[in-house]
Amino acid sequence: TLEEAKFADLILHVVDASSPQKEEHMHVVYDTLRQLGVSDKKIVTLFNKQDICTDKEQLRDFQADYVLNISAKSQQGLDDLKELFSMTPYFYRTSEENKKRLDGVGDTALTVDFVILEYKKQ
Repeated sequence: TLEEAKFADLILHVVDASSPQKEEHMHVVYDTLRQLGVSDKKIVTLFNKQDICTDKEQLRDFQADYVLNISAKSQQGLDDLKELFSMTPYFYRTSEENKKRLDGVGDTALTVDFVILEYKKQ
């Protein structure tokens, strides 16, 4: 649940970059985090679905600490995500098992013990 974000070291905010409503979706996620009192967490925004984006505009999230353009399907940008984790202190606070999982980025889906926030229309 989103309340688990209070206990996360790092928040991955996954945004569907192909969605025309991506700005609205981002606003809803940040508003929800504010309502939950989550204000002291590092946020990595992942603009996903770059493989199907026809508009190559520069995507920005001024509230995030880091922004990456990725495609989970084509694995574009996953090396950059892995590198980001290896450079941050949060990576070193995770378990040995999760470090091994990160080594598999590019071969399998990324599995990390962080809260991943995504806009879900209700």
